[in-house]
Amino acid sequence: MKRNKKTKQVQSARKKLFDSDAFMDVLDAALNSAEEELKALLPTFKPSEVSKAFATHIRTHLSTELSNIAAHGHRNDDPEDVPPTNQDSDTWRVEEGRYVVSSDDVLIADCYADTHLELGLPSKQEYRANARLIAKSPQMAAFVNLIAHLKVEAEDIPGCDEWISTLNDLIFEARKIARL
Repeated sequence: MKRNKKTKQVQSARKKLFDSDAFMDVLDAALNSAEEELKALLPTFKPSEVSKAFATHIRTHLSTELSNIAAHGHRNDDPEDVPPTNQDSDTWRVEEGRYVVSSDDVLIADCYADTHLELGLPSKQEYRANARLIAKSPQMAAFVNLIAHLKVEAEDIPGCDEWISTLNDLIFEARKIARL
């Protein structure tokens, strides 16, 4: 099969990515996370049994779940069946200007990619702004839910005082998000 110049460039870029420290760091982080979860099985099973079962589980499910994530942002087959996340926490924080971490110390996002490839990485100002925006996500979701649950029927039109109270509540929530 004859390969064109563009195919060779893409393959070369992919090889650089696979050989990069950043790629290996992601794989190592995934393995470390899996090891932490699998430790719970060690009192009952031999390490080789856990390893074999996990390898089988990966071969069976990982490709499909990664394909689902690429297609619609989560691991489930049905795009509408979004799994719950730890977004219930209203205290995500930014650490070191780039990491967004939940109140239970779960890494939510790393807003700066450490890579040796020239992919147009964000400036320090951009990735710090992205981290701050992502850290506000739980508060913004709560605010949107507050607005989404407001419902006015013609027969239930509230009085002026109730509208003012509702608007004041919305303004209060918006200011909490904006930290005004």
